[in-house]
Amino acid sequence: MLHWIRYALFFIGVQLTLLEAGCVLITGGAGNIGSIVNKKLAHSGYTTIVLDNLSTGTKESVQESLFIEGDLSDPALLNRIFATYPIDAVIHLAGSTNVVASLADPLSYYANNVAATINLLMAMERANVKVIVFASSCAVYGTPTESVVSEESFLTPLSPYAKSKAIVETILEDLDQAQKIRFCALRYFNVIGGDSEGEIKNHKEQNRNLIEIILHSLLTPEASVRIFGTQLPTRDGTSIRDYIHVEDIADATILAMQQLLQGSSSGIYNLGNGKGWSVREVLEAAELVTGRKVRVEEAPARAGEIVSIIADPTQIEQKLDWKPAHSSLVEMVKDSWQALSHLRPAETICSSEELQQKN
Repeated sequence: MLHWIRYALFFIGVQLTLLEAGCVLITGGAGNIGSIVNKKLAHSGYTTIVLDNLSTGTKESVQESLFIEGDLSDPALLNRIFATYPIDAVIHLAGSTNVVASLADPLSYYANNVAATINLLMAMERANVKVIVFASSCAVYGTPTESVVSEESFLTPLSPYAKSKAIVETILEDLDQAQKIRFCALRYFNVIGGDSEGEIKNHKEQNRNLIEIILHSLLTPEASVRIFGTQLPTRDGTSIRDYIHVEDIADATILAMQQLLQGSSSGIYNLGNGKGWSVREVLEAAELVTGRKVRVEEAPARAGEIVSIIADPTQIEQKLDWKPAHSSLVEMVKDSWQALSHLRPAETICSSEELQQKN
């Protein structure tokens, strides 16, 4: 009820006095990552304001927060939000994320990911808000020459999506040099999993990752999953990726914000588990968790297919004292499956311990 009162007061221009741990604006806070970040912040005593245009997120995923439906392309709305609420920090998760779509429509990606971010940064500067955590991506590495990449690895972003992330990182570095802000850019690797408490569901309808594609195929009769590349130079012939649980992403994102608020310097960090799993290993984990057989179609590797990319998380482990709490692929897939429970009949989901015993 409290967040509805705040929402009403926002539109009549009433300034609120917020007495919790702090006030955080989360852009894209109705999405899979943002909803978990929002829940964790709220449970830690923060007041959160979620700004989302609901292009991919859902209002049902927003808990214990003031929710504002709107877009970063609206400077007047941003000015009003910053003028109304005593925002201490921004967690910037909003943006378009479909690599293939970005190749077909580059301008929309630069508008939504770069120009809109500039609108946000200008509003922050006008309101004298100096802390931002930015969701970047491992896509900035392009096709790396080594399978394990560090923050010092050469950047070769290949798509407008990846280039937009690299451009924003550069903008943030320039603002830091000008002493306008302090920032943390987290290069997210492959985010999977879900709310381990089962409260927040995955309502995503587009741009699904490999785990989501596999699990959704198990919910659709006669559906199959296509594997691109089965003769690659890996342990089982399929590509390898670093997967990280969404709750680990949320914990690291919040930790980065907290350290910036305490005066730490800006930084750019890889955010991954530091180990990789092949496509076949992901398929096996999905079958173990669900007890269902995945229908597989094998296809040639796509042009430019990345054989293997794994994060070197040393920097974030040392500088932010962060380590992933979820390192089991089976556990991450289990939470991904639980997040889709609203799409299938009620059933009992085995605990992680039971699944490990089966394995």
